Amino acid sequence: MRVHGILNRKAGTLIGAAAEAFAARVESAFEAAGHEVTIEIVEPDRIGERLKHAARQRYDAILIGGGDGSVNAAASMLLGSQTALGILPLGTLNRLALELELSTDLDAVATQLARSQRFQIDVAEVNGNIFLCNSFIGLPPLVSERRQELRGRSFLERLTGYFRLPFDISRNMRRLALLIDDRQAPRLIRALTVVVSNNAYGEEPNLLPRRRALDEGKLGLYISKHHTVLQTLWLLIRASLGMWSGDPKFERQELKKLTIESRRRHLIVSNDGELLKLRTPLRYSIRPKALTVLLPAKQQEAA
Repeated sequence: MRVHGILNRKAGTLIGAAAEAFAARVESAFEAAGHEVTIEIVEPDRIGERLKHAARQRYDAILIGGGDGSVNAAASMLLGSQTALGILPLGTLNRLALELELSTDLDAVATQLARSQRFQIDVAEVNGNIFLCNSFIGLPPLVSERRQELRGRSFLERLTGYFRLPFDISRNMRRLALLIDDRQAPRLIRALTVVVSNNAYGEEPNLLPRRRALDEGKLGLYISKHHTVLQTLWLLIRASLGMWSGDPKFERQELKKLTIESRRRHLIVSNDGELLKLRTPLRYSIRPKALTVLLPAKQQEAA
């Protein structure tokens, strides 16, 4: 298998470490498994350019070493192609890597991917912007927006900002008035948070909800109609315990497409943690098995 890797030099777990040494370990793992591999280490602003170049070379697989933003960018380039995406989780959250059950140990994940197989997963999109895990409207994007405002400030400013964040959000939070057009008749709702997931979440207890599968070809729609942030936090606690049902202010369903309209001309949406300002209406859809990923055999059997 011809494999090319692109590592983000500024990725969270590479900062302060020798990126070249990690690249050498990845090369060694893939060569030991009988693959032909090349690795390049690039600055963040060159990732898109290098991904475009690599995608044109028709490699059997492209490894991307970075956070969720880098993974999303690589997936966008490889949609519908025969080239598989291998994820080296070097970011802070590594959402898709966790759901693929890839190791967060850098040496172990290189060996995992070198001995992996190809597996097709679904890709969801909203207004032409893809997401691999979930898309949030309402409370989570507001929290992310405030956190970004605090980046780069002095330690005291950040500390004060984080301390005030819950109070500011509670004071300024307004529920969104949205027109939801799904499998039911179009209806107007007022929601504190709306989540659209790429495949539905399972109901087993887990600190972070996990999707039931990655290739069922359906969106998951989750609507919190609660009035306060505390009520929404209580819902998240119940969800982590696998107690989704029984809340009259919480709605969930599975569907293949969805339209969300609002009186606002734009809504802030968080796709896999990336903030986007999108023009309404928001049109969600799913592309079944549109992306091929490298997945260790044991995890593939479970998937």
